[in-house]
Amino acid sequence: FKEYRALVERFHSRNIQRLVIDNEGEFVSTVFSAYCKAKIKHFTTVAHTPEQNDMIESRSKQLLGQCRSVLIDGNLLKQSWAHCVQCLVYLYNRTVCRETGKTPFELWKCHKV
Repeated sequence: FKEYRALVERFHSRNIQRLVIDNEGEFVSTVFSAYCKAKIKHFTTVAHTPEQNDMIESRSKQLLGQCRSVLIDGNLLKQSWAHCVQCLVYLYNRTVCRETGKTPFELWKCHKV
């Protein structure tokens, strides 16, 4: 997270002020809490409640379903799933969103593809 934070803050010239995380894994440690305490307000969702994180859960399920379809349809090995997910994310980030009329890439980089 430290590297990601530095990248985001350097690129956008803004600080991360708020972070919402699930209540599992590496982001609930006392070390992480102490790291965030300085400048980042962080909130946790209730563990095992995908309803509180439905956008991420939904996108994740959609991505894995698409990956499964590509692997099966392309008769590819299961070991190819990581590369397949990378390709699907690349395509997703360059697909125009109906609501904004822009791609996620454009919104992140602040310029057209």
